[in-house]
Amino acid sequence: MKITYTISALFAFVSAVPLSSDVASRQTNACHTPAILDANTNIFLNRTLHPHSVWRNQTLSAAQNIVDKEIQKRALKASEIGTFVWIEKPEDISRIVEEAKDVPCNHTLGLLLTGLPYKKCPSIGIPPTADPWSYEDVFLKPIVRAIQANPTVAFTVIVEPFVIGEIVANLELSSCAHVRRSWRQNVPLALRSLDLPNVVLYLDAAHGGWLGWKELQNSAAKEIANTWLNAGPLKQFRGVAVNVASYNAWDMTPGEMFEGENTCYDLLNPARNEQRHLTILTRNIRKLNITMPLHGIMDTSRNGQQGVRRKWSEWCNVGGWLFESDNNDFGAGFGVVPSSNTKDANLDAFVWAKNGGVSDGTSDPTSRFYDSGCGEPTSMKHMPERGGFSPLYFEILLRNARPRDIGSKRSVVAPHFVARGAQMCG
Repeated sequence: MKITYTISALFAFVSAVPLSSDVASRQTNACHTPAILDANTNIFLNRTLHPHSVWRNQTLSAAQNIVDKEIQKRALKASEIGTFVWIEKPEDISRIVEEAKDVPCNHTLGLLLTGLPYKKCPSIGIPPTADPWSYEDVFLKPIVRAIQANPTVAFTVIVEPFVIGEIVANLELSSCAHVRRSWRQNVPLALRSLDLPNVVLYLDAAHGGWLGWKELQNSAAKEIANTWLNAGPLKQFRGVAVNVASYNAWDMTPGEMFEGENTCYDLLNPARNEQRHLTILTRNIRKLNITMPLHGIMDTSRNGQQGVRRKWSEWCNVGGWLFESDNNDFGAGFGVVPSSNTKDANLDAFVWAKNGGVSDGTSDPTSRFYDSGCGEPTSMKHMPERGGFSPLYFEILLRNARPRDIGSKRSVVAPHFVARGAQMCG
């Protein structure tokens, strides 16, 4: 069935909808007991990732306009699934206090902090010598105050995704000096400042497509380990987050391949799924003889289908392009829902860190915020600015969810798909 939306609907932010009786009941049943968390145990064994209000309002509103009753049913289930609250700029920090109002004692409120002033390495140019504003004063301290003001809420925090891969891949690039400096100065400070009794911390560790290449593996281990070491002794640090906002499989074998590959890929990058990436990273950090905790969480919010990219480097709103042709049977999809049932001692939980349907960036090349990565053939068109919600993209993720039953918590291995032009080893 074709998915149809008006152009205005494609770009519209979803308006708020009335709170359901379930949400209202959660507000009256908010936790009143201090949350004292033990980072030596898996928080997801006894707590559920909380579905925050913006996610619920966006998805419930989108569900009202879905004609297909089966897909609408999936949308309603998705609205009940917990996702992380993204704090990208100082204006977002007020959301922490707002979202903390209705978190039950058996839930954890997920926060994803991505506020570093520099995140990408330009290929040329003279790097700035200082941050344009104080990360500590403008971004970090207000977040700490908001968390401290809600001692009865258990927070799970992912710290600064999307940067470590840039740093490790560009260690010798002089124009990347400001990104390295900002990370090394600010991220240890963030870990130290957020080491609070009602917080469990996970540091971003990118994904196998970024840090799994053999020539980068040791550098990645050292950079991540040094970030932890420079934070000083930490009580609430649990491990690393992988595949945040990306599309990689957890344990698909032999692993995803991409267009134009003609070598035996394990010789270049053995981390062709995130289970391998986490295993390799753990092994290399252990070689450094440090006691860094290395339990992981993995984002499965968009990895339900493999083979939706031509290149591993494609990251922006991937998969929707298939729906702009006549092929409505394949595209990006929601993966396994948040669950501690990972069947792997190194992985605490599958989580939805990315809020499915929220844009990675506009597809409009005339926008001052346009990124060329959002103009790839595999990127969905007619997408709003970064952070805007696309009902169409949300529906595509629902249609291609694996497992099909969006409420199922059973583990799932995505089917292997060989991209056009790829060659299998052997």
